[in-house]
Amino acid sequence: MSIPPMLRGKLLRLRKDTKSGISYQEISRNFDRIIRPLFQPEEVVDQTLVQLPRGLVQQCNERLRAAELNGKRPRRRCGVYLSLNEPFGLLVTDMTTFNDPGMIMAELKPKWLLQSPSAPLDARRCRTCALRDMKNHESRKACGSEDKSFCPLGLVSDKFEHVLRATRFVKGCQDQDRLARFLHRNDTLLKLQAHQKAMRDVGLHGQSAQSKERSLAMTLRDCTMFIKVASHLYL
Repeated sequence: MSIPPMLRGKLLRLRKDTKSGISYQEISRNFDRIIRPLFQPEEVVDQTLVQLPRGLVQQCNERLRAAELNGKRPRRRCGVYLSLNEPFGLLVTDMTTFNDPGMIMAELKPKWLLQSPSAPLDARRCRTCALRDMKNHESRKACGSEDKSFCPLGLVSDKFEHVLRATRFVKGCQDQDRLARFLHRNDTLLKLQAHQKAMRDVGLHGQSAQSKERSLAMTLRDCTMFIKVASHLYL
């Protein structure tokens, strides 16, 4: 059975049934009107709003329940299903490399690329590292013990060795030096940092959690970056 052209290289994203869920129509509208203009077309993973076939979500939920009964669904995801009130889905560009053995994908979350405006002036760690340390004091130490994740500020550092240190924790990374050279003073990362700086009213006394400005600012701090590289260059 052939795949329709519009579905090739795409993944279908379906909305979970949660109280805080935003409709896909609103997400798609905000993406097109607000996020797209901030970046070049090649810098964003494309997405398209599509109407779902009748009964598709119910079938998916039935398969999720069957997977729970068979013990094939992760326990932490059990009991969470797809929204029956969402008539739309999002077709997003498939960034996996399963069908392209000549490529390898690295994936990372840049998080906060500058210090939080709520941080003390003498703060020794960035917002992300401080939050990580609060959740698990063994994951990061202030005085040089082994790290388990990178400091986001290292990604945009002027010093190449800081960027190189960060690449140790990037998923899919095999050639740390090459990846670090790509990330060092990377235009997209620097642009993301500049947008975060322009929308920095996100501290304890910033915009309300329900405001559109706060939503956009936090979206820019919770995105994922994908980097595709030719795998033959690793051999």
